[in-house]
Amino acid sequence: MKDKNLPDDIKSKPLRELTEEANSIIEQLEKVKNLENSLEDYQKLIKLNNIIEKKFQNSSKKISLETKDKINKIIIQNLKRTLWFSFLYLFTLRFNFSYSIVYLNGFDM
Repeated sequence: MKDKNLPDDIKSKPLRELTEEANSIIEQLEKVKNLENSLEDYQKLIKLNNIIEKKFQNSSKKISLETKDKINKIIIQNLKRTLWFSFLYLFTLRFNFSYSIVYLNGFDM
């Protein structure tokens, strides 16, 4: 069943509201004795389920992408920090080495 023939207000509702609506339909169906008269409710429930599933998948995909972006930012920050400390370390080694050679030759900076 396609959800194209559902009203736009149902499609725009948040996931929580759609789930509550589906639960309410399920509760109504559990109380009904004659299920033949409930065909419309079953069809609406199936359509709601499809919309809920799509929204859940989209939300899951969005969370996954946001998490990957955050991880990449942290990795880049760590790489920058590592490169900076490596540069400082090498600069310090060179400076100390140069200073040691000059000092040993009798020159004072």
